[in-house]
Amino acid sequence: MVGGGSMQIVNQTVPLALKKLGYTDETIEAIIEYISEHGNIIDAPGLKPEHYTVFDCAMGVRSISAMGHVHMMAACQPFLSGAISKTVNLPSDASVEEIEEVYYQGWKLGIKALAVYRDNCKVGQPLSDSKGKKAEIVVDNAPTAVRRRFQNQGRRKLLHSQLQGLRVI
Repeated sequence: MVGGGSMQIVNQTVPLALKKLGYTDETIEAIIEYISEHGNIIDAPGLKPEHYTVFDCAMGVRSISAMGHVHMMAACQPFLSGAISKTVNLPSDASVEEIEEVYYQGWKLGIKALAVYRDNCKVGQPLSDSKGKKAEIVVDNAPTAVRRRFQNQGRRKLLHSQLQGLRVI
C-alpha cells in the first residue's frame, strides 16, 4: 500500500473450492475465519491434510515449487501462439544451479519465455511473506557481464537469397 502497511484478502474462490471438496457450510466458515486470522490454511479446523495442495500459492508456507510453476506453464503453452506471462518464484537461498535447472527444464518442455524472480532480490519488493526478516548475502567472486555484438550479415544474405526466389519477372 502507498506509504507502507499491508492488507490481506482471503481469495474468494477458497469457499467455492471447499464446497466442491465436500465440506459443510459451518466447516467452510471456520476455515475461512482461520485463514483470515493466521494468514494460511495449515491446521485450519476441519481441513483434511490431503487437501492442502489444492490451496498452495505463489508465496508463503505452502508455496508452489519452482518446477510446479514450470509444469503449469508447460501444460498451457501448446494451446497458445505466444509466450506466457508468468513468473517462476524461487526462495532467496536459490542457487545458480537451481535457477539454471528451471531455465533448462522450461526449454525442454517447450516454454517460449520464462521469467524468474528470486525472493528478496529487490530493494523494494512488491510482495513478501517475510515479516521484516533480512538475510545478509555475501558474494565472493561474482561473474562479470560480457556484452557481445552479433553480426547480422549472415541473416541479411539468407533473407536476400530467399527474396530473390520470390521475385516475379
